[in-house]
Amino acid sequence: MKDLSKAKWTDSDKRNWKETIKSFYNIEHVTSIQKYNPSDTIFLTRCSSAKSGKVRGTPSQMYWGAINKKFYRMLDKFELYYGVCSDFLGVVFKDEEFDNYDVHPADITDEDKRKLGEIISTKIKEKGFKNAYFFNTSPLLSRPYFEMLYYSQIPVKYFSDLQIVREAFEVEDDLL
Repeated sequence: MKDLSKAKWTDSDKRNWKETIKSFYNIEHVTSIQKYNPSDTIFLTRCSSAKSGKVRGTPSQMYWGAINKKFYRMLDKFELYYGVCSDFLGVVFKDEEFDNYDVHPADITDEDKRKLGEIISTKIKEKGFKNAYFFNTSPLLSRPYFEMLYYSQIPVKYFSDLQIVREAFEVEDDLL
């Protein structure tokens, strides 16, 4: 496994982010969902600094960022199982309760990301998942999560547009 602590994105890497996330993290950017199997693939997003202020709750009760809310609505609409990558807990699943915390991604070290990656791997495998689709609107802001996911060694595909979920799972009325 590569040591990502020295992997710094140059201006060229930022412009060519699709190639960068593939070469740095072995994560492929996708614009459609192919061969989805609900028994072995989970959807993931990242946590947010915007929190509800509750002491304890599930991801949708705790992480209140606009991106998170859109993600929850879209996945709940199609009854898809999901988790949220956390700077403190590794991953929390849609039906998992946890205590509030305040950790910023900039505060986690490479060693922390390795440990969080191991936690992500263990928890995802315990649920029977083998693959993940990771959503965030910004690849640059996804870097800490790409690193955790790289260390998890779970095959991951990245998408930045929630509409691909709608396109993959919405049933046309005329097909009924």
